[in-house]
Amino acid sequence: MTYKISFFIILFCLTHFYTKAQTTLVYTSDNQKYNTALELYDKQKYVAARDQFDEYRTRGKNDLKSLDAEFYSDMCGLYLENEGAEQKIESFVSSHPDFIHNNEAFFQIGIAEFSKKNYDKTISYLEKVNQSDLEKDQKTELQYKLAYSYFSKQKFNEAASLLIPSKILKIHILLMQVIMQDILLIKIINTIRQ
Repeated sequence: MTYKISFFIILFCLTHFYTKAQTTLVYTSDNQKYNTALELYDKQKYVAARDQFDEYRTRGKNDLKSLDAEFYSDMCGLYLENEGAEQKIESFVSSHPDFIHNNEAFFQIGIAEFSKKNYDKTISYLEKVNQSDLEKDQKTELQYKLAYSYFSKQKFNEAASLLIPSKILKIHILLMQVIMQDILLIKIINTIRQ
């Protein structure tokens, strides 16, 4: 009798440890899939990254990484110029308005629209970006491309405000333009007199 009880206790313990080990293996496998997807995304291998992100999402977890995986999968679609990618990202952003990467989404869509020379959409998306959350080089790129888009749409004041951030500098440039026009006018008058 005691052998039977001992046997069942040992069997129970072994089964418990085995299932625990399997759970850890699955968890590690999921993390590996997610990390692989991020590495591929960083290397701009968007097709493979999107597949890995989508596979991670099919695991059915409802956690922050699944939300990230959905976001990055949609961004891969944008970079691959998949039809409807922009709408998927907009839907994602409206469904998750406080998501940490929404600023990045607007920035990247705006840059993508700029490369297509769709300046109205570029302006629409880049105006939504909180510039204080950007890296310095991203902020410079945003200001240049937004200013270029404004200029292309003949919105010169908006373009100038981005290209010349200091109001004192703007006044100085305007004065220099007036002075240069006056000098040019004097030269023309002197040429005519001779």
